[in-house]
Amino acid sequence: MSHLSIKLTDSAIRKALLNDDVSELVGIGSSFILRPHKKRLSATWYLVMYKASSRQRHKIGTWPSLSAERILKAKEELLLSVATNRPPLLNEWVYIGELLHWYLERSSIDRSLSIKRKRNIKSSITKHLIPLLGGEKISEVSPSFIEDELIWPLQGKMVVSTVRQHFVLLKRAFKVAFKQERLTHNPLSDVVFTDFFDCKMKGKPSALLPQHLESLWSHLLEQKTISGRLPGFMLMHGTRIGETRQLRWSYIDWRSKRLVIPEFLTKGKCPEHVIMLTPNAIQWLHEHRELQLSKGYRGVYLFPGEVRATCLNENQANQVIREVSGGLWQSHDLRKLARTMWIQLGVDYWVAERLLNHAMTKLDEVYIHTQAEGQKLNALSLWHNHIYKL
Repeated sequence: MSHLSIKLTDSAIRKALLNDDVSELVGIGSSFILRPHKKRLSATWYLVMYKASSRQRHKIGTWPSLSAERILKAKEELLLSVATNRPPLLNEWVYIGELLHWYLERSSIDRSLSIKRKRNIKSSITKHLIPLLGGEKISEVSPSFIEDELIWPLQGKMVVSTVRQHFVLLKRAFKVAFKQERLTHNPLSDVVFTDFFDCKMKGKPSALLPQHLESLWSHLLEQKTISGRLPGFMLMHGTRIGETRQLRWSYIDWRSKRLVIPEFLTKGKCPEHVIMLTPNAIQWLHEHRELQLSKGYRGVYLFPGEVRATCLNENQANQVIREVSGGLWQSHDLRKLARTMWIQLGVDYWVAERLLNHAMTKLDEVYIHTQAEGQKLNALSLWHNHIYKL
């Protein structure tokens, strides 16, 4: 093992790590050493203490996340921790803004997140969390701090459900940082959103009710454009707008009369979504293809976008909903109405959950393969027979 004594600066550390023969860096005139990692792009900080002639090493954190300047400034704090039998650890960051910038960068390259989710994270962090909390120290975080600096300022200008989304994102950032040992403790681990409000969180009521169904369905059948038929398909099957706008003809198995939405298109942890095609649905799809051909479209998508070889993008799909609804309802209201009607028609709760493709329990995942497809087909047949008789 080769030791090298250096003055503890980031530039000196970086230069020393270029020497593959060096296995330990010793800070001149300090109690700190560094052990290089395999690729020699980073290293682990240790605080070295002697007790009863015994050399003891205490892990502090990782360089370059913890800079030499940061370590040296925290020397007294670290020595006190050891003296009081506490782990001599340091947060990787001092300010909340630093943590949030790290989480934003991490999220931006997380391939498990959808483009929409990444955009929402960026908006929340840059427009709300950092402006309100960025300059505050992580060490100051407490329930009262969160209420005074985040919750109450936000609830004065937006609905409570939106405030909750920003809080949940902040809590998620702290949780991930703590699990990766970038924080010595998580000050938000026991804080829940309901700590700040007495009222129970309520979902937004649907703008579409059962009494609207007849006129709504008639209106949807009257749509003569390819994209204008999007909400009709959504009401028939209870699908989400994000997955519906991206549907391809290749997802349909005409022989088995099934449409399979791949898992990478579904929301969050939801599995691939198998839609059993009723005779009414098959007729609707044939009519839709004929409409496409009459308009000169022979591409792969059910709902093509304005740019060649693309589907409707998020903004275009939302614009379709606004135009068809006249601004009176939103895409999610179609799912809510479908769910309400399924219950009124006697569809079992579990079957309705499968039609909506909500995330399943482990037991559901086993049961679904043997029971669900037939029950979903029966439920959709009942539903389609009902609306086509209106």
